Amino acid sequence: EVMLKAMKNPNLYAIAHLENPKFLVDYEVVVSEAAKRDILIEINNSSNISRAGSYGYSMEVLTAVKKTGAYVCLGTDSHFSGMIGKFDYAFKLIKDSGIGTDRIINYSQKLIDKYVLSKDKHGY
Repeated sequence: EVMLKAMKNPNLYAIAHLENPKFLVDYEVVVSEAAKRDILIEINNSSNISRAGSYGYSMEVLTAVKKTGAYVCLGTDSHFSGMIGKFDYAFKLIKDSGIGTDRIINYSQKLIDKYVLSKDKHGY
């Protein structure tokens, strides 16, 4: 419920850490609302390190993404310099889920530009 309320904020561009097993949410409801509001779902490269057991939750999030047509962004959640720019685990999750790179906003400059321009058109 808190996430749904937060999504009413027009300055919200992405939701992170949905896969955190400490905070279970109805993924389909949250991701569906995010899709309607053009809010990205972050896929975190560090989840398997900082949140043991998050793979299954990540896959549930990505199943909801696939079902609702939401877009994702990949994040490293780098807490030390060696993790900057590393997306190997995030790409494994994407591959395992069957989501195409066309749904990853920060996969290319073209997708980033398209997303930012679409947010501007909505007055965000």
